[in-house]
Amino acid sequence: MIRRWIAHQFARPSGRLGKWVIAPWLNWIGRRLNRLAFDLLAPKSGEALLEVGFGGGALLERLAAAQPGKLVGVDWSHAIVARGRKGGAKIVEAQATALPFANDDFDGLVSVSVVHFWPDLGPPLREMARVLRRAGRLVLVFECEDSLQRWPGHRYGFQLWTAGDVIAAAAAAGLALDARVEEQGRKPDHYVGLRFVKGVMHG
Repeated sequence: MIRRWIAHQFARPSGRLGKWVIAPWLNWIGRRLNRLAFDLLAPKSGEALLEVGFGGGALLERLAAAQPGKLVGVDWSHAIVARGRKGGAKIVEAQATALPFANDDFDGLVSVSVVHFWPDLGPPLREMARVLRRAGRLVLVFECEDSLQRWPGHRYGFQLWTAGDVIAAAAAAGLALDARVEEQGRKPDHYVGLRFVKGVMHG
């Protein structure tokens, strides 16, 4: 019962516990993944940046320090959105499959520890590709399936996508793999960062 509750809170934090306990916890357990995501995105001053599923907001605050021209954070959890602005970012409650932005609106898009909550990779990746400008960068960082499946709570709504699954779905959405980095750690023990570029084919 507890594992089910924790799994559901990870997917969509709710209530006061979600707002004030789970959100900071997400920052703690995601600190290495957030660092990798920032390094892969390599944000530049003046760029328009979007984070999908910003959770506790630690990565948004770091992105703000890069002095983007526009910074937006999207999350589908009302409790997370209700925590307020992070680093001066505009905060929007929305799902990855229906981003409320115009086509070609962002130079960079990043999402950490979110792909496991997508029952189908295609719709959110196509939506992310839509809002990216040509040659825009998408960075996805997530725990590898071999590591995630060791936690019994993964049975409650987590999808065990592999890096290969994500790369194939991204290619179908018009996103070319530009970089892949795998790292070992502790909780999570094994995670991967993927950087894609829109409309630019490699190899």
